[in-house]
Amino acid sequence: MNFLLIATKFLIAGGNYDGNDLVTTEVIDVQSNSNVISSFGDIPSARGMAVGGLLGSTPILCGGYDGGDIQDSCFTLKDSQWHQTHKMTTKRSASA
Repeated sequence: MNFLLIATKFLIAGGNYDGNDLVTTEVIDVQSNSNVISSFGDIPSARGMAVGGLLGSTPILCGGYDGGDIQDSCFTLKDSQWHQTHKMTTKRSASA
């Protein structure tokens, strides 16, 4: 799973240990330990072991494994939609 901290909440994007359902997103409220309905939608392609973070207040998800190959693309969230915005020079998975 890929976690991004947003204030007191975690955005979980893609990833699933058993290899299924690699595109869904959900938000967990850390303070109340509950799921929050999100408007983040599915990420454009399957991503396991990707790296996430924030560019200012914008979530970004880079690299990862799609079940067939390690990826070099990055997606950011804009207007509640994920868009490919960057491409790394090296394919990466499970990096820090």
